[in-house]
Order: sequence, then structure tokens, then C-alpha cells
Amino acid sequence: MKGLHWPTILAALLSPNGFFARWQTQIPVTSALAAPIYLAMLRPAYLSQKLDRPLPTKDGGTLRTVLDARTYMLGLSKDRERNSRWQWTAELLLVEADVGALTKQAGTIL
Repeated sequence: MKGLHWPTILAALLSPNGFFARWQTQIPVTSALAAPIYLAMLRPAYLSQKLDRPLPTKDGGTLRTVLDARTYMLGLSKDRERNSRWQWTAELLLVEADVGALTKQAGTIL
């Protein structure tokens, strides 16, 4: 996805007048994973998409769909959640990035 600057897009979506503003009533957003409500608002059609390849996890599981990746990310420990690579993966998920980009990013940190 050349030419797109994801941090800028995410900032616009999360800005006071952005797309998600109506859901930001009392939730301070300090990181992409800090407010799971945003991850819960993804379209079912996006969540049901298969990843480009199955991704084995450190706990012996396998991520096969975007929903699997989302569920796995919501269960991360606070230490892993703060990792900048997981933050970037969460940002890709939030903007419903191309599944190939999400697969590649998640695959590098599993």
C-alpha cells in the first residue's frame, strides 16, 4: 500500500472529529490496543477474511482469519501489548488494512 501513511490515517480516524469520535466518550486512547472497543467495531466481512497463510502462535495455536488475529491480540499480556510491533499490527487491524499486510506484520512478531 504505497503512498498511504497509516499513522496519519489512524490519527485522523481517532481525532476528536474523526470517524470513531462518537465512541470515544469516556475511553482515553493511549495506544491502539488500550481501547479494545475499537477492535470490536470491525466489520464482520473484514474479520471473516482468511489470512494469506496460517500463522503459528507461541502458545501452539494457529491464526487463520483476521478474527483469529484480533482475538489473539486482545488476549496479549500488557508487556507484549506495549511492544511497538504489536502496536503497529493493531493499527493495521483498526484501519482494516489489506489482509496481506496484516498477515506479513503479524507473522514477523509471532
